[in-house]
Amino acid sequence: DLEAKLVGQPPAAAIAELGPYLDTWREDRGARHWLVFPVKLDPLDKFRYVVEADGDRIVAVSKVERGGANELDIPRRLVLREKVKGKGAPECQRELGMGAPLLTARSETTGRTAQLYDARMVEVGKTYYCLLRCDAGGKCEELDFVTVEASSKSDLHS
Repeated sequence: DLEAKLVGQPPAAAIAELGPYLDTWREDRGARHWLVFPVKLDPLDKFRYVVEADGDRIVAVSKVERGGANELDIPRRLVLREKVKGKGAPECQRELGMGAPLLTARSETTGRTAQLYDARMVEVGKTYYCLLRCDAGGKCEELDFVTVEASSKSDLHS
């Protein structure tokens, strides 16, 4: 429903439809940006709508859930958090063992950076990512998994 209403429209259409957004993330070395919105009727505050725009047009709408795709991701997240906390991006990439980041973006609100890595252990099933957030100085502060529940785009590989 949101895809039909928003894809092809300017980002202001997402604000009119979804209300105030929480943050804007801009791609390093690219024209894409993402508006992050809360999801209404989400008492646990686990979900977000992520509206991707390329230039001045919306190209994708996704609903994402913070947390892993399965129960194995809870201990995996804890172990990886300890390995990367306080380290710079190159060290984090080595410690994660997930290859190069698929995306690096910077928050317009906080100046923090975020990197998304493909966190799937097998290539089937839900698309989910390891989200690494770093402070303005480039040191890792937070690691989490993000599951794509629904999207008008298959994943960041496309």
